[in-house]
Parts: sequence; C-alpha cells; structure tokens
Amino acid sequence: MPSQKTYLKNLILVGLMCSLPFFGCGSEADGGPNGDDAGADSDTDTDTDTDTDSDTDTGADGDSDTDTDSDSDADSDTDSDSDSDTDGDTDADSDADSDADADSDSDSDSDVNSVPVAEIEEPENGDYFKAGDAIEFVGSGTDIEDGALTGAALTWKAGSAAFGTGETVSHSLSAGDHVISLEAKDSQGAVGKAAIIIHVVSNLPPECVILEPDDGDSFEEGQTVYFQAECTDPEGETIDPNKIVWTSSLEGPLGTGSTTQATLNNVGSHDIEVCAEDPTDPNLDGCDEISIFVIVD
Repeated sequence: MPSQKTYLKNLILVGLMCSLPFFGCGSEADGGPNGDDAGADSDTDTDTDTDTDSDTDTGADGDSDTDTDSDSDADSDTDSDSDSDTDGDTDADSDADSDADADSDSDSDSDVNSVPVAEIEEPENGDYFKAGDAIEFVGSGTDIEDGALTGAALTWKAGSAAFGTGETVSHSLSAGDHVISLEAKDSQGAVGKAAIIIHVVSNLPPECVILEPDDGDSFEEGQTVYFQAECTDPEGETIDPNKIVWTSSLEGPLGTGSTTQATLNNVGSHDIEVCAEDPTDPNLDGCDEISIFVIVD
C-alpha cells in the first residue's frame, strides 16, 4: 500500500496535468480538446493551487502524529464570447420600386378616332320599284371630329357595286332584290355604314292606306269599329274589293273590301292590317298597318 506522501504526490501530479489544455480530463461540449471554434470564442482559465503540508512526528513512545493540510483551489474561468454578428444587412433595397408607377400613363389620350354614322333617309326598307325606273336615294353622314360628311365622303352601293356619291343620287336598277348601302368615310379613313333592302320588279304591288280609324285610337270592349282604306294598283289595274282583306292580331279576320266594320271583344292592343292582292300576280300584295286599343267598358 503506497505511503501517504506518495499518494499526495500523485494527486498533485494529476491536478497539474488536468490544468494543461491538451489533457482532456472532462468531456468538452465543443467536440474535444481543440473543439471546433464555429465563430464562438471560448476562453478557459483553470487555476489549480494545491498546497499540501504533511508533518509526521514519531515519539520515543511509538506514537505517530500526522498532520495533513491539503488546499486545492481550482479556479475555472470560462469566457465564451459568441459574437455571431448576424448583421446580414439584407439591405435588399428592393429598389425594385418597380415603378409600378410604370408610368402607366398609357397615354390613352383619347386619340381614338370615332366611326362616322351613315343614315339612309329614302327609300325605306322593303320598298318596291319598277325595273328601269329612276330611284332617288337620299342619305347623310356625320362624324364627331369632321362634322357633316358630304360629296365623295358618301358612297352609295348596290351590293358591292358603287353607283354614286353624295347626299342625293338618282339611279335605276334591274329586276330583283337589292341590298342598298351608304358608306360614310371620315378624314382618317374610318367608315360607317347603313343598309336597306329594296325590291325591283316588273309588276308593282298594290298600294294601300288605312283612312279610318287613326293609329293609336282607343275603343271600349264590345264596341263596333268602322274601317276604311284606299288601295290602288300602280299599273292602273282594278283591284277586286273581295281581295282587300282586313285582320286583327287579337280578333283574326275582320272583313273584306275598302270599307268594313267589326265588333272588337278582346281587350288589349290590336295590330290592324289591310292587304290588297295584285290584279295580275296573286302572289303579290300591298299592305298597310296601324295599332288601336280596346279597353274595359
């Protein structure tokens, strides 16, 4: 068994060895004696003071007194400066001031040119004309920027064939149905268009005009109404009175002849029509129409 002195010497030696940095007497959390300094400064001061006084007195009486004083000061200062200056100044000065002001000044400076408006005043849509007869065409054109359009700015066409320019044009057409258009062109080339259909025939249909009642008249329910019309044939032929027929949109047939009368029992708006058959062509007729009202008694 080693003596107390030898034991104390070993204890002092171990203490001194542990004070040296390359001896790992404890488990360092920084991964070993020379731990990875991942940007953290770690200062470790270990002061170990070991004072050992050993006095052994052996008297002649065989008594042995041993005084042992062992002072072990282990000062361990650990300064861990972990200045992880994460000043990652992400001054990503998103100077992507994506000028969403992207001067979206899409100068829509109302520089858009308006389209002219064309209007056909004569003839009316659906009118009949005899082949070879001169037909008078009347129309107009207006434009916001240019004002009234005249002369060459107005072009008349039958189908795709132009037949005149200006506000008034006289022109004859062959037999058949014709699409008549008026094109109005402004100073910037924009074109506005109006169109109608007219019928050019060898035999014109009869012409009828309702004389009584007047358009818009009102009558009481169950009242007898007198009807009168004038129907003529453009070629001078006589029209058979039985071929002049009156009808109501609510009552149905009302009678025949230039004059007739009928009792109106249905309350509401009546479209009254009179048609005359052409003396030479039974498939051709001429008509006129008005609206009247029947109200509750």
